[in-house]
Amino acid sequence: MTNLAKLSAEQLPPDLDQANQWTQKAAELAPDNPEVFDVQGDILEKRQQSNEAIAAYEKALQLAPLRIGTRERLIRLLELSGQTDKAEEQIRVVDAVRQQLKKASEASSPKPTAPVESESEMSTLEEVKP
Repeated sequence: MTNLAKLSAEQLPPDLDQANQWTQKAAELAPDNPEVFDVQGDILEKRQQSNEAIAAYEKALQLAPLRIGTRERLIRLLELSGQTDKAEEQIRVVDAVRQQLKKASEASSPKPTAPVESESEMSTLEEVKP
């Protein structure tokens, strides 16, 4: 249903009322799906319903706190609505999430090996093979 909502919102001319109805129905059917509330926030934002869009993005983030794109859209809306303290708090969360993701990525990456500098080193390495 979120795909139907996106299609309604992106057609020319956009049918934001229909898109909003699709997201409301999707929220009833899948209240634990963060994507539903993310799309709902996008549509509410297009309808210039900033407070409702903020609430939808916050709901999406309650369900999936690592959604950086959702947080970035929330930050923009908070800044536009003059809620700079809340925006700054979300910026700190985004920075912390990015640091955690970077650490996790570095921990799971294979350790780099030293490059082979010369042909003699290569032949030495080949001799070591079983």
